[in-house]
Amino acid sequence: HGVLRETGLFEEDVLTELLQRVHETGDSITETATTEGLVDEVEFLSRVGDILDLPLLRLGDMDVDPALLERLPMKAVFQYNVLPVDEVDGHLLVVCSDPWDGRLSDGLRLAVGRPVRLALAPGADIAKAVKRFYGVGADTVDRMMDDDRFEVEAEGTLDKLELNEMDQEASVVKF
Repeated sequence: HGVLRETGLFEEDVLTELLQRVHETGDSITETATTEGLVDEVEFLSRVGDILDLPLLRLGDMDVDPALLERLPMKAVFQYNVLPVDEVDGHLLVVCSDPWDGRLSDGLRLAVGRPVRLALAPGADIAKAVKRFYGVGADTVDRMMDDDRFEVEAEGTLDKLELNEMDQEASVVKF
């Protein structure tokens, strides 16, 4: 991971240990690095964003057009811990805290039906914004995922039938 080296935030032995821990746990690089106290998440995402040319957004009081929220199925929002926040040059701008997930861009592209652009935001900012914009249903889905009552597939492809089913699921969960 040359990008991780380029951030200048990790000594080589710490970087090796971080990648080993990520491999063992299956957790994201960002989550592992921040929960283990190796780096501040905002600083980490800022440096990664500079290297990958991805903007870092703080979601705090950001308003999001409800029509944008409907463009990305709720299942994808929870599967990838992302949030659609804007439309830029005809592309849906989606914030994430884990740009390392190799399935992210393809999964979002399939869910939306066209290419998306990524931006970065701290995981806690995304979680708060999802709860604010999706309401009580977001809390419910979050709890169901935590105690394995709601299963999110790690792999697979989305087709039109599944996307239509997800739209119906979202309307039921949304209240």
